[in-house]
Amino acid sequence: MSQLISRNQIQYFSKLNQKKYRRQYGRYLISGLNSIRSALEDTECAWEYLLLREDRRSLLKHLPLQPKEEHILIVQERDFRRINREEHPQGIALVAVRPDTDFKRWRAGNTVLYLDRVNDPGNLGTIIRTACWFGINHLLLSPDCADPFNPKVVRASTGYVAKIHMAENVTRQHLSILKEKESFYLFGTAVENGEPLTHFHRQRHRKKMILLGSEAHGLEESLLKMCQEIITIPRTGFGESLNLAVSAGIIMYHFQIAEET
Repeated sequence: MSQLISRNQIQYFSKLNQKKYRRQYGRYLISGLNSIRSALEDTECAWEYLLLREDRRSLLKHLPLQPKEEHILIVQERDFRRINREEHPQGIALVAVRPDTDFKRWRAGNTVLYLDRVNDPGNLGTIIRTACWFGINHLLLSPDCADPFNPKVVRASTGYVAKIHMAENVTRQHLSILKEKESFYLFGTAVENGEPLTHFHRQRHRKKMILLGSEAHGLEESLLKMCQEIITIPRTGFGESLNLAVSAGIIMYHFQIAEET
């Protein structure tokens, strides 16, 4: 049978809303039916418990697999709100194992996304979701990025944070290694003064890295100097800048069609 959650488990899982405990315990929370479905469909996503509010047992039939009953914990509504702090929780959450994000053990793909000081959880989660859509599943995060396992990031990624190969606290020195020793060609992005994205066509480089900076500050100057090419999304209307996640989507789509032509 499924089990009733214990007091100790409630306290333990509620701590996963804080970054230090996610790192200490090596666990994080995935909430919402769609995000959990995405995570369960990913064979690389390790998890321990499915938390189910006592009035939401019917959600089990919508999952792609039926968890063993010993892995299902039934939670009263007041306790579920302590664990899942969304404004309107759906009453289902997954306790997942936090992947290793140490750069020393990270392996690059041929197309990599690097995010510099992207500290808005919504933007980070949306960029992860968009990258997965375009088949870019290798991601590097600079120091001062949002925690990718923050519940807001996980929710905005619709659970795809579990599908992407990621390294955190990646510095300029790490990028130099990838550029010099692994022959990555670095494309920096800027609001203006870069090569218009519309002029950018077939890609000549097998290993590519797209660098995106924070919405407030853009790419750090030292990172821009490392890049072999700077690209800009042309503005044909008005406005100071695009939302970062929107910009990332436009650039990733353009890279995809340039690859295919």
